[in-house]
Amino acid sequence: MEKKSVEYQIIEIPTGTKFIEAWNIPQWIAECLVSIPDTPPLMVHLKKTTAEKEADLSDEDIWWLQGIWANLDIPKGWNMTQGQFALCRKAFEEAPDRPEWELGPQFRDYRNEAKAERIKIALLHRKRINAAIQGGSLRALTQDRDIAHKLESGALIHVDEARAHLRPIGFELREKQIIEQVATISTEKPLQRHRSQEDGILRVISRLGYEPKKLPRAKAGKAGVKAEVRKEFNFPSEVFVSHGVFEKAWERLRQQKEIQDSE
Repeated sequence: MEKKSVEYQIIEIPTGTKFIEAWNIPQWIAECLVSIPDTPPLMVHLKKTTAEKEADLSDEDIWWLQGIWANLDIPKGWNMTQGQFALCRKAFEEAPDRPEWELGPQFRDYRNEAKAERIKIALLHRKRINAAIQGGSLRALTQDRDIAHKLESGALIHVDEARAHLRPIGFELREKQIIEQVATISTEKPLQRHRSQEDGILRVISRLGYEPKKLPRAKAGKAGVKAEVRKEFNFPSEVFVSHGVFEKAWERLRQQKEIQDSE
């Protein structure tokens, strides 16, 4: 019988890397195994509710809702965002023949579910790496270049040791060249770079279920939409090299009136 070759999950590291922070390896594994979908929470079920009970919609209920929502820009399968559902609820509330029951939507946050799964996987592999260090099968150094006896902050593992640990569980460390990427970023035209930053912000606003030109005002003592959007980006990154660049892009969108507060 012909033996099948193993297909490894690739983890890229900068060219010339000699040591890797042990704490990063579990996170890299989790990122390989679980991708984060670029979607906002979506409605997966809709029921009707009263003070006494919750029930499935009847065919007649569905037909009636389809009628009052016919002119709204929502998906046919009703797997809508929270922003889209807000429009549907408004139409429901204002309908002249509104029924006595209320709408009971159930949303699924695929993005946060994926993030939670990544955390779960990372914790599992942190325990495995810690056990390997304690058992002596994986050698690690402390920040002071002494022998580490457990997984701790700043602990370092030689790249060859990391490879030996990762290959049996289906992962391969691969060096990558970053010169070409840096050259591309440095020669990109400023206007193109600005538009890329602005489009990125607008996409995140929509993904979070907001309308860019009808942003809710921040309540006293609470973070607003801007803070929510900022959390979705990593700093530094190819798009935003600093928080200051993000702030400038946000202000450009304000000045261009592409993002506005609701009345």
